[in-house]
Amino acid sequence: MYFTKADQELTIDFFHHGMLTLTGPEDRILILLPWQTQGSVGDLLQIALRRMKAMPLPYGPVSDPRAAVRYALHSGATAIVGIPVQVLAMARHKEGHLLRNKIKYVLLCTDYVPQAICRALEAAWGCSVFQHYGMTEMGLGGGVQCRALRGYHLREADLFFEIVDPESGEVLPEGETGEVVFTTLTREGMPLIRYRTGDVSSFLPGKCPCGTVLRSLALIKNRVDGFIQFGGGKITLPDLDEKLFDFDFILDYKAYVRKNGEQSELQLVLKTVDGSKADLSAVIKSVLILPALQDSERHRLILQVTEEPDFTAFTGGTAKRTITVIQ
Repeated sequence: MYFTKADQELTIDFFHHGMLTLTGPEDRILILLPWQTQGSVGDLLQIALRRMKAMPLPYGPVSDPRAAVRYALHSGATAIVGIPVQVLAMARHKEGHLLRNKIKYVLLCTDYVPQAICRALEAAWGCSVFQHYGMTEMGLGGGVQCRALRGYHLREADLFFEIVDPESGEVLPEGETGEVVFTTLTREGMPLIRYRTGDVSSFLPGKCPCGTVLRSLALIKNRVDGFIQFGGGKITLPDLDEKLFDFDFILDYKAYVRKNGEQSELQLVLKTVDGSKADLSAVIKSVLILPALQDSERHRLILQVTEEPDFTAFTGGTAKRTITVIQ
């Protein structure tokens, strides 16, 4: 994708006004995103934060949770913008509790955000957790939650959003679920017309309690191709997320579905908190509740656990998590 200076200026403006709804000039915001390249998401965000007189603290993606926690403490961070599993690793590190009541706000971005991770961060740090929706094709910013936590308020000055039937492309009415598509309205570099995101959502009916005139897009919970056939049912990444991230010893995981004729096999590789006592029986019971795993005669669950003292997420940087299908 190519963006002109004017295109990037519009992204900075969106970040500026979006962050104003969550933070203020008194805040010191730790940026756990790539920032060293000019025009990167972290670079544009720190420019936006300076415009609102807040203090940006560019750090980059987290590979060492302890180092990130200590930097947050040393720098006096009051808010964090970062990737869900990486921020979770900070909160669940043995020194993560030191940030309780110091971090007031967390904005999660770049990937689908499990509600289980939001609950874990709120419980660990006593903070408010918000979600951002965006992708490179949108110019990095597409929508952000307000304090009402109802859905994403969209960047409608620059992007025209629609919800369509994934198969026919027919525009769906408010409240119906389909694929998110958007058209750029002000783009100079690479204009896009009805770009298909692959994300599944709907427009929320009614007005947001915050009083905005902007529409609210329901939180993204899946992708059009994110439903993995497993026996007589389907498994999705959000299904697994809400089961697994509720366990306080799980930092991240990778899911594999192997198919051999009519038999399917789900393998979960867990990354756990160093030194924790992982209750694998509880994990298995939780996952087996999923309808697609009820037919235990034809389908198997294999659980593999790895403990890594030096946390490295399965997806580094800003890559999105997926279920890997092996035929």
